[in-house]
Amino acid sequence: MPRKRGPRPPLSKKQIAYYGSAASREQRASALAKAFRKTATLPHCGARAKTTGEPCQKPALPNGRCHMHGGKTPAGKHWHVAQVANQSGSVEKAHRKLGDLARRKAKREARVNAMSPDELQRHREWQATHGPGGKREVARRNREARAVIEGTVPRAAEPTGEAVELQRVIDLLEARRKRREAATNAADVQSGGEWNDER
Repeated sequence: MPRKRGPRPPLSKKQIAYYGSAASREQRASALAKAFRKTATLPHCGARAKTTGEPCQKPALPNGRCHMHGGKTPAGKHWHVAQVANQSGSVEKAHRKLGDLARRKAKREARVNAMSPDELQRHREWQATHGPGGKREVARRNREARAVIEGTVPRAAEPTGEAVELQRVIDLLEARRKRREAATNAADVQSGGEWNDER
């Protein structure tokens, strides 16, 4: 189990002096330049920024968008979790998004509360049969489910000619056995239930 860190101790006079020195400034500038050079070689997000109207220049995640323009779009079990700006985003933007989410939720609740009992029943039935996502997402989930079912449930093999012939012989023998048992039981009843060694 990792050890919990306590509060960071205050800087010493030597550290304060170093952070204000020219060597420290040069070291930080070279680290930033190195990070910028690395960022310049990475693919950039192509989404249009609302503030400038220009393409976004943040580094893109594997899906081609940055974390603000769809790189962290929830999927699977987390499709309904709201995405809020991370620590690098502005506080005003996060508050604006939270306010939008609250207004949307209130509007949805008001719409549901205004439904008649029949409409509410139909709404609940629709929700029970429809998963989240559009037609493509639903079709993809159905394909995946069918693939899982077909991969785990073995299909019955088509009977070959030899198997059909074997089954016919088994059925004949089973019928013959049942006839003999019936004849033997009838003979036992006629003889008074005594054991007959000739059988």
